[in-house]
Amino acid sequence: MGKKKKWKLRNVNTLLMLTVFIISIGVGVFAGMTIVNTDNLAQYTSEIYQQPYAVNEAAWKMRLHILYARNTMLNMLTDDRFFDNQKENLDQLYEHRKQHPAIERVLEEQYKGYPKTITTLINDFNMMRSLHDYCIELIYQGKTNEARAILYGEAYPIYREADKLIAQVIEESQQDIADYVERTNQLNDQTNFMALVWGSALILLTILLSTLSVRTISKRNEDIYHNDMLFKIISENVDDVFMIYDCVDKKVEFLSENAERILGLQVDDFKRNMWISRSFFSDEEFDKIRKAQERVNNREIVEYDFIMRDPKTKTEKEMHSRLYPIIEDGVIVKHVFVTSDLTAEKASKRMLESALDVAQSANEAKRQFLSRMSHEIRTPLNTIIGLIEVMKNACEAEKKPNNDLKKINIAAQHLLELINDLLDMSKIESGKMEFEEREFSLNVMLSEIAMIMEPKMEEKNQIFDVMLRDVINDRFVGAELRIRQVLLNFLSNAVKFTPEGGKIKVKIRQLAQRGDEACLSFSVKDNGIGMSEEFMDRIFLPFEQENAGISHTYGGTGLGMALSKSFVETMGGEIEVQSAEGKGSTFSFNLWLKFADAPLSDRETLETFKGLRVLLVDDEEEMRDHLRLICEQLGIASEIAESGAGAVHMIKNAAEPFDIAFVDLYMPDVDGIRTTQWIKNEAKNDIRVVLMSAYDYKRVEQEARDAGVDAFLTKPVLRESMYQVVGDLEGGSEAAQENEPSADFSGKRMLLVDDSELNREIGQALSEHVGFEVETAEDGKQAVDMFMDAEPGYYDVIMMDVQMPVLNGYEATQAIRMSGKADAKDIVILAMTANSFKEDVAESIKNGMDAHIAKPIDAKVVFAILKDYLL
Repeated sequence: MGKKKKWKLRNVNTLLMLTVFIISIGVGVFAGMTIVNTDNLAQYTSEIYQQPYAVNEAAWKMRLHILYARNTMLNMLTDDRFFDNQKENLDQLYEHRKQHPAIERVLEEQYKGYPKTITTLINDFNMMRSLHDYCIELIYQGKTNEARAILYGEAYPIYREADKLIAQVIEESQQDIADYVERTNQLNDQTNFMALVWGSALILLTILLSTLSVRTISKRNEDIYHNDMLFKIISENVDDVFMIYDCVDKKVEFLSENAERILGLQVDDFKRNMWISRSFFSDEEFDKIRKAQERVNNREIVEYDFIMRDPKTKTEKEMHSRLYPIIEDGVIVKHVFVTSDLTAEKASKRMLESALDVAQSANEAKRQFLSRMSHEIRTPLNTIIGLIEVMKNACEAEKKPNNDLKKINIAAQHLLELINDLLDMSKIESGKMEFEEREFSLNVMLSEIAMIMEPKMEEKNQIFDVMLRDVINDRFVGAELRIRQVLLNFLSNAVKFTPEGGKIKVKIRQLAQRGDEACLSFSVKDNGIGMSEEFMDRIFLPFEQENAGISHTYGGTGLGMALSKSFVETMGGEIEVQSAEGKGSTFSFNLWLKFADAPLSDRETLETFKGLRVLLVDDEEEMRDHLRLICEQLGIASEIAESGAGAVHMIKNAAEPFDIAFVDLYMPDVDGIRTTQWIKNEAKNDIRVVLMSAYDYKRVEQEARDAGVDAFLTKPVLRESMYQVVGDLEGGSEAAQENEPSADFSGKRMLLVDDSELNREIGQALSEHVGFEVETAEDGKQAVDMFMDAEPGYYDVIMMDVQMPVLNGYEATQAIRMSGKADAKDIVILAMTANSFKEDVAESIKNGMDAHIAKPIDAKVVFAILKDYLL
């Protein structure tokens, strides 16, 4: 459809002049007068719009903005519940303010009356804005009464004065419009009179002008019709029904057209008789609505929910209505109702609540499942760790240290720590792991990691080294478990993806120091199969492996690297990887760790090895630097040699003899066994030789001892292992062992209660080892009977399993505490359970137990707790 041409005044003037010229030159004078009159008419029309009409429109806008601002401020004095409505009203208020400069400019420039009137009006207008802003600030500060006092005391007089001035301006502008209209009518009369006098010569011009006017009016009527249609369409498609009720005439003044769609009410019928809606409400709902509307006062917006039931369709709808009072001169003259259909929204909310209940039930089921799984996993672990402790005690009694038991114990403890993390419900539900920071020994941690990894590396005949560079301190404070776990993940990958005979190296360097903290770099390097650049971008994603063949060939889930990245970043570090296909990989991360005070054993070490001189013989420079650092930490003076020949030369020419020589087994010129023979032949004293090897030395042990080797040290060489070897060679093996004094419970009697015969056997053996006299019971009832039959004070402690037949541990403890026996309240009762959740600990304390010990039982932890209670 083509766009209609918009007629303008200048087109009409041109056409008029052409028409008059064509009709007759003889009517030139008349044509001139007509043109002048027509121009005057156009000028009057323009002036009407530019001056009195613009002033009138600006004055009306100012009045509307003042009324809206006044009502908004009244609404702001209502309860905080309507904050969203207040915010919406304030936003609209501030939108109005954007028009203020234009309104003021029109009044100042176009108003032709007494100038002081506009000056006073604009000052009042600005004063009201300032008072409103101040009242808004007071209301948000909770000073409602102060805001109310300012609004009624200061703003209202300004409202009245401004309203009078606006009324004056409107009246004057309307009078100006009337004057312009009257003058226009006079010009029209003159023109018509002249048209009658001059005759038909101007008929064509009149018709032309009339046609133009009709078209203009038609266009305006069309615009009005389109605007009405637009309002109707909008009203039909919004989900809020709007109604205005006239409180004076007691009738519905306006009801939006969407009332039939949303409420089921006929608009015209309802406007004639609003009581037809009574059939839509039960007596209870109607009474609720009536009481809600009675709460309306000059300062309150009332909100209420109700249910409508269509009498025809029997359909129920859940509705929400907001009632706004319109106030004039302190009296409510109208009510504006905004009613919304919340049926679908509330149905969705109920569905979400139902889904939440289902999810919570699922979480509870998950918790119960994990609790059962915890019990099933911890029970055999308890047996394993308990038997290890018993076997260690037997080995110590026979003076036969057993490294295999130590390795098994370390691996089992590591598995237990992982299970503890997995089964902590708070961590699983929040998606966060707890990172316990504690003091730890870097060397001890590396030694334990080496013990775990050595069997796997020996199977593939891999060379494994652990290096420390520039690391002065040994003890730090940090999340040792997480650091250990990350390194084990790196090493497990390195072992899997490095072929037989390959090299794997762990390196720890101190990069920087600030105050009581050091930045340590941890790296694991291998010369395995490596990886592509494309896969390096995905390696830290969960369950990612380079291809399906990797999983089939090497195994694994692809979760280790993702966990490692999460751990490192949570500890404040950043993980990095460097790799190339066929050339191996290097995984590394940096962490800031706090220094810990050196333990007493470290200071004693300096005295134990004071005056010793050792020679370090290794063909690899990095290994020599590592060994020298360990010697410095142990307080041992050391020198280095790069080969067997160099070692012999240094020993022959040394000013002071060496006490011990650490010799690498595999060196390119002369191996360690031949070097040992040379050293023994050339040494001026009875030097001891320690042979270092990355592999099990059993196959060369006899040959090495025949050559004069005094002791063996398996690589990677760590401080703890060197400390042990030097201590043994110097006759200080007792100093080189962990001699943490254990408590002596001789004379103390324990009642051990557990339904598992194997657990009772292990617990009894461990307890008797530290001096306890132990009696056992196989269920809670038997334990209660034995306690009641014994003399008061007969038992010093009861170790109570929780999950038992007849009477469980909680029930048995309650029975003992409530028995009334003299020592019932004081006897120490420790809970033993495979359930390790925080709520399980709380449940134990709630039922009268003194402490909670999670299975598998750590004997050192148990006896440390009992030491606090009994000794």
